[in-house]
Amino acid sequence: MEFVGILLAIVLVAVLAIVFSVKSLVIICQPSEVVIISGPQKRNDQRVGYRHIRGGRGLRVPLLEVVDRLDLTNMAVDVSVRGAYTQDGVPINVIGVANIKIDGDPPGLDNAVERLLGKTRSAIERLAQQTLEANLRGVLARLTPEEVNEDKRRFAEELIEEAEVDLQRLGLKLDTLKIQTVSDDVGYLDSIGRIKNADLIKRARMAEADRRSEAAVQAAENTQKKRVAQVQADIEIAHAQAQKRIVDATTQRPAKVAQERSEIESQIARAEA
Repeated sequence: MEFVGILLAIVLVAVLAIVFSVKSLVIICQPSEVVIISGPQKRNDQRVGYRHIRGGRGLRVPLLEVVDRLDLTNMAVDVSVRGAYTQDGVPINVIGVANIKIDGDPPGLDNAVERLLGKTRSAIERLAQQTLEANLRGVLARLTPEEVNEDKRRFAEELIEEAEVDLQRLGLKLDTLKIQTVSDDVGYLDSIGRIKNADLIKRARMAEADRRSEAAVQAAENTQKKRVAQVQADIEIAHAQAQKRIVDATTQRPAKVAQERSEIESQIARAEA
């Protein structure tokens, strides 16, 4: 009986050992990461030294393969430069924020495996920050301060276009980039703003003066039109009255002639009597 108990214990230990061994060989990959399995792997008949799993599970070969993970979640990277020279030679300061992540699809993933595998998240963020700030200075050198300050969206689009190539070489992907503030230490942008504000006020006043002038001209034209219309109406009334008098005179003339003739005949008759 004691022997059976010992045998069962040995079997249980063996089963548990097998379970734990198999479990240690099973790799589960979350949707927000990529599992890199380093080992004697080939792709297209070329030795690449690794394979990857994205969102799923797989098995690793014990003793021959090593497992690493790359986090694909977003990283918020602050981007700022001070005293970066623009096309006009004016030094300006720019502050922005970028959302980046490790590219989970080839060929970006291949670059990430070569350059980012084993690096900490903070080290990757610093690398991305340095790359973006270098690109930022390059874009600023091609633009005027007015272009940078007035059209931040276009400025960000040009920066994204230039930075994407360098980030892809590092295995990174740029999701969004927003320019938050643009300033300078010499008051150039403030002076430009004051000049433009004064110009806007001047244009507004000129537009108001033009509007008032147009309103005055329109009022004068309306008054003139009313007077002309009144004169025309008076002329038409006078013409109608004259026509009426002519018609009345023409109509009443035979009656008056007959009346006068009757009176004359009456006078002659009285004289003869």
